[in-house]
Amino acid sequence: MKFIVYESIIKNNHFPMKRTYRLKLIVVLKAIVLGLFHVLILPYLLIKPKYENYIFVVTTGRSVSGTLANIFKKIKSVHAEHEPYPIMHNNLDLPKKLFKIWNWYLFYFVKYPSILLSRKEGEKTYLETNHLFLKSFLKYATRVFKNKIRIIHLIREPHLVAKSIYEINKIPGKKLGNRWYLNPADVDNQINFSKVY
Repeated sequence: MKFIVYESIIKNNHFPMKRTYRLKLIVVLKAIVLGLFHVLILPYLLIKPKYENYIFVVTTGRSVSGTLANIFKKIKSVHAEHEPYPIMHNNLDLPKKLFKIWNWYLFYFVKYPSILLSRKEGEKTYLETNHLFLKSFLKYATRVFKNKIRIIHLIREPHLVAKSIYEINKIPGKKLGNRWYLNPADVDNQINFSKVY
């Protein structure tokens, strides 16, 4: 019975107010502590051997990208991750300008150093399946990895993606959906959705 109640609270995003602020504070503190740790080990990160290739998957989400990561995990020379921390979604519900600043911090002080630290001996390629790559950190990744970056465009039938998004109640244009997906009403979108509909 307790599990059903908690599942309902999470699915409908009805966290008690104090608990929500506590969770957000924990998220922020974790990112700050990791960022400080990465600054302290910067000399090590600079001399540590790097990957030869950095592969990111561009996808809408709900497109079996986790399965793709699991397939690549079987290859010894590839370090494959599915949505590793930080995922780079707007779980703090920040306004757009603050979200951009927070994302910049998360990428350069947490995600990028974590990618560099993840390499084990014999691994030549880093692969990340994360549908938030396009929304949240494509710009930063192309700046740091330059000509070593590779892209896989993963496509699933649109009606199956839409059905899956609907089933988990993360619909683009609604608050919870906008954390994970592009908001069709966002004026900064590369696609003019008003002409698509």
